[in-house]
Amino acid sequence: MALVGGFVLAVTAAGRRTESAFPRFVAKYGFDAVGYATRPVPRLATLPEVASATRLVSPLSGQPTCACHGVIDSTNFSVTVLPANPESFSKLVSGHWPDESSTDQVLASFTLQQDFGVHLGTVIHVPFYAASQLQAYFSATGAEPTPTGPALALRVVGFEASEGDFPAGAASSYSLYATHAFARTVVPHTGVAEVYLVRLHRGAAGLARFGVDVNALASAGVAGYESGDQLNVSVQASIHPQAVGWWLLAVLAGLVGLLVIGQALARQTVVESEDHPTLATLGLDRSQLVALSMVRNLAPLVRPADGLWNWNPFYCREAPQRAGEEPAPPGTPRAQAAGRVEKDEKERPWPVPALRT
Repeated sequence: MALVGGFVLAVTAAGRRTESAFPRFVAKYGFDAVGYATRPVPRLATLPEVASATRLVSPLSGQPTCACHGVIDSTNFSVTVLPANPESFSKLVSGHWPDESSTDQVLASFTLQQDFGVHLGTVIHVPFYAASQLQAYFSATGAEPTPTGPALALRVVGFEASEGDFPAGAASSYSLYATHAFARTVVPHTGVAEVYLVRLHRGAAGLARFGVDVNALASAGVAGYESGDQLNVSVQASIHPQAVGWWLLAVLAGLVGLLVIGQALARQTVVESEDHPTLATLGLDRSQLVALSMVRNLAPLVRPADGLWNWNPFYCREAPQRAGEEPAPPGTPRAQAAGRVEKDEKERPWPVPALRT
């Protein structure tokens, strides 16, 4: 019974942790909105409803290639320069943070490891668009232009998880995070998109006002914004069935445990039913026999497994002395109890059978 109860509690706790894992992650690493711009917009961080804004520089890239499983979708792939405080929006999962003096070390999103088998040490070749291609890139309506900027071989040294990496629908996003050395030597020769991760003072309640103020900055280079809460709802909806699965397993385990325990108690009742004729002779009716069986079945659940006393509905009799065990010293409570029982049995005109335990 203890094993079944422990398993049910453990599975229930696993479901609760699964259900609350993403909200706890968002509370520490999340953001309320994402702003997009074609050039730096310092005024965005000074809007009255903005509590903080983390600026990310993302050089525009073409189709990445690597010795991994499948082809990485370039439309959901990006390379971003790590900000000064990467721990505020990204959690290091494995490996280590890139060396800021290296131009080829990168941090990869866990989705690249999960979907394409990218591992520590994997080299991903990425072509970048030249700065002169920026307008052509954003105005392209069909196939994207061929990148003519620098092409680099980037080596994965760690994996991270950030709010934007979790799949919010049918497609996942795939990200590489480069160093400040990369930003100094490579980014000036590429076309760049600006991304702002924004936290609001009032959370989701401040999105309406933030949208109005962001749209007013269109002339300054802001291309639009996206609500982080809308993405989070989709992510949480995809995680919820996993938590429900844990809870269903807990319910099934509890039911199976109850059936097993009930079957064991029923077998014990059948074995002990041979005492019923004797007890009926002593005057117990059917309801009393049923109640007695229930008490006898429940007694092992509430008393010590190796108790000192054998339970009896009429009196308590001391457990028989074990072989090799010395008699209780005179005057001790155990010896006095044994004397009273022996006296009662001698004076009783008829024997009372002791119930099995």
